[in-house]
Order: sequence, then structure tokens, then C-alpha cells
Amino acid sequence: MYALTIRLVLGGVALLSVLGAAAGSDWPQLQRDAARTGQSPDEVAPPYRARWLWFGDAGTLRNRDSKPNDSNWTNDLTSGVGKSYPMPASVPFSLAGMVQPIVHHGLVLVASLEGKVYAIREDDGTTAWEADLPGGGITTGAAVDSVAVFCSVKGAVQAFHLSDGSTAWTVQTGKAISGAPCAVGDRIYVANHSGFVHAISASNGQVVWRSEKLGGIVQGSLAATPEAIYVGAEDMRMYKLNSQDGKIAASHQAYGQSFRLEWPVIHNGRLWVRTAPVWCVGSEGVNDDLLSKAVSLADEETKYLDWLDGTANYGSWTSKDDWKSYFALNLTDLAEPFQIPCGPSDGCGQPPDPPAIDRNGDVVCWWPTRFCALTLLDTTFGTRYFIDLAAVDQNTGRRKPFDAGKPVDVWPLETDNLYGLSTGGRFCYWRQRFRGTYAIDLERRSHVQIQVEVRMRDGGTWNAPVMYVDTPTNRLPRTPSPTTAGRVGATIANHRLYLAEDFGVTAIEHAQ
Repeated sequence: MYALTIRLVLGGVALLSVLGAAAGSDWPQLQRDAARTGQSPDEVAPPYRARWLWFGDAGTLRNRDSKPNDSNWTNDLTSGVGKSYPMPASVPFSLAGMVQPIVHHGLVLVASLEGKVYAIREDDGTTAWEADLPGGGITTGAAVDSVAVFCSVKGAVQAFHLSDGSTAWTVQTGKAISGAPCAVGDRIYVANHSGFVHAISASNGQVVWRSEKLGGIVQGSLAATPEAIYVGAEDMRMYKLNSQDGKIAASHQAYGQSFRLEWPVIHNGRLWVRTAPVWCVGSEGVNDDLLSKAVSLADEETKYLDWLDGTANYGSWTSKDDWKSYFALNLTDLAEPFQIPCGPSDGCGQPPDPPAIDRNGDVVCWWPTRFCALTLLDTTFGTRYFIDLAAVDQNTGRRKPFDAGKPVDVWPLETDNLYGLSTGGRFCYWRQRFRGTYAIDLERRSHVQIQVEVRMRDGGTWNAPVMYVDTPTNRLPRTPSPTTAGRVGATIANHRLYLAEDFGVTAIEHAQ
């Protein structure tokens, strides 16, 4: 058992925070805690194997190598040329792109687009119960004590008893909810498309307060401390609300097109915020004109600051603030102490991925760059240059590269098709459904592929230890509904990884 600690290093002194602390090493809400750090104390190291794959009523595959003497664990879940898992042709549910499995008290929980909540036993992947969520859910839930809370597209916040899935309480907010609930102590905070934030008691469903209406609807997810809630509205302002009464304590004008599919991250006295910049076909090369003229990392950062400010012209994409999509704000008053010299790292409809916090207290994120220190020995698809995984200098906003050795040769990286981030121990885990899941060792500078859907697809061949099917002719399970957009990091809980696919949930473990 572990106590959740978010390690903040200031002047060599380690400080401990208990924001949104989780029991043991569970993962009870989006990015594990109310601060949305994406950090677990667990380290799931290679080699990897699938433990089980869950498909609801269509069955569960259990790896015979995980429990070789158990007659209920009979499936061959090794991967290789010509091998496909014996998956069902179809499943009775669809899991949205923003669904990250939560893990709490021995259960893995997800909600479906078709209006069900499923509780899966963490050990063996059997269904403990299923319950109705009218309207369906498109985001991650949250668990507090003996209840799990999920939000519906129709605007309901519904709590389920973990013991049997019966409804504990329901609160109707009046408009659609597309962001994840945030749990702090007994409080559940949710925001909806009317632009209101609700504070609800997890124990009894009492609405403690409803905020005044914000300046726009809320599409993304919020973050919180015991003192305040931080939420971005579609007037492109970030708001700070007092946790006692929901009153607006501060706000800050951000830039970009939307907070959809995003969440802020609370760390080290600051709020780290991503927004969706201008979307355009071909946005992979937006940075190239600027990068072609940079002669050093420091020069590149200076050019980015001038470009984002509109004082320097680098190609036809120059426009003041249009590409500014990464912000550091003080938690106290939401003032912006510095600009972060980072260009757009995603495009063509997918917003950039929020950062995650590693075990050294670094804010880890993606950077388009000419001066790559960690992730590539060759160019990134869609640009003549690179995408690097690096930290942020939390005092200046400048890049803090992982530069202890030569770069790790990682492929595929694409400027418009990156990965959601989470961390556990010395590893940073990368996750998206199309390209799969990677683990990169930030200290030993090595990486491994963990999981892919299809061994041969999109012009490439992958050799992950967890691989569902061999070729596109070996079909993945069909779902009743097309999935919705979104990208979230892997769930890391109790020394396993949990992944939500359109068609099911996968548990992955260390293979030795």
C-alpha cells in the first residue's frame, strides 16, 4: 500500500502535497487526483504481458501465463507474426475517447456511450455489476469512499454504490456534461454546458452550492484543491472559484479556440493550462519556418516568444496569440508570471495533450523543436524537425530537456498525432488508441512499446508484447456507436496498467 504524495522540489527541499489523495495506489479519477497530475507511485516496468481483456457480456480473455495453474485462465495472449487474440466479433457498448478507467477498492470502472456503467473486478476481469446511466457518458468517472460517480451527456450526476451498482443519488444539472467530475474529500465538482459549476456531497448527493454563471459553457474538465476549483470556460477565460461558496475569486484571459478535451494541472503553486490552438489541415508544418532559422535552443525559445506575441513573422501562420496554447498561471490570483515558448504540438482537430508530473516534480510535456534531447534520432512525421518530451523550468517557463545522453530513437511520433501522458516511478507512459501505448524510462533513457491494436497498419509493423490482431483483415470487435474524440494517459494502479479501448478494457502487468 502506498500513500499518494505529489513531490514538489523547491530549493532542494521536498514538500509533500495531499491534494486529492487516493487510498493505496488506486486511480480514483481522471489523471488520478484532483490536481490532475497523472502521477502514480506505482512503477510498471518491462517486460509486459496482457493479464486480461474485458468485453462485457461478450466475455473476458484471461492470460494463462498470469495464473498457469488456474483452469479459468486458459487464453494464449502472446503476440507475434500471424497471431491474433480470440476476441468477439462485436461488443454491446462503446467507450468514448475521453474514458480513462478508474480503479478503486478492487474495481475498474468505466461508462459507455449507450448508457451503462460497468464495474470490473481488478484481479480477473469479470464483471462485478452493470448499471444504467441514462443518456450515456463520454468521460471518466470519480470514486469516493463507497460510491463511484459518473456524469451523463444529458447533464445528470449519478452516484453508484460500489457494492452492487445500485444508485445512491442523482443530481440533475440541466445541461450536458462533457468533462470529468473532480473529487476532493467528500466533494464532487462538476461543470456543464450552461456554464455553471456544481459542488455536490459525495456521501448524500446534497448540492452544496451552484456557482454564478461563467462567461461561457464548460466543455473540458476541471481541477481543484481543498481551497479552490479551477475551470476553463468557452469565453476562453480560466476561472478560480472559492470552494466554500463557489464565488469567482479570479479569472484570466487565455487564448486559443477551446478548452474541449483539456484539463488544467495543479502543481508547485501554479496552474498549467493547455488550450486548442487554431486548427488547420497541414498544421504539422506550422513551426517549420521558425525552426529553420533557430541556431540554438535559447534562440529558438526567443523566436517562439516573439512569434506568439506577433512581433516576428515566421511564414504565413504568424498572427498574434493565435498559436499561444500553453499557460502557467499563479494559483493565488491567476496572474501569468511568464510566457511558455512552446509552439503548437498537435493539430487537425486534436487539442494538445496536458502535461503530467513525474516523480522528481517536473512538469513533463511535448515540445516542437529543432533541438531534440530525448525522443528522436530522426525527423518527426509531418515536419523537417522534431517533437521532444521535456520538462518546463517552473520559474521561467523555458524548456528543461532530459539531456543525460543521446536521444532515444522513438517512432512513430507525428506532430498532429501525439500521446496522452501519465507517469509511474521512473517511467512516463504514452497512450493513444490508434498508435498504442509506450513506456519511456526517463532516467535510463530507454523505451519499449507496450501495446498496439494491429500489428500491421498504416504503413508500419509493430512488435508489441500486447497486440490484439495481426492485420487489418483480422477485425477488431465492432461497437454499437462510433467513438468520440479524446486522448488520455494510461491508468496506473496497483502495479498494473489499465487501458480503455472503443471495445473494452485491457489490464497489463509486468511479465515476470
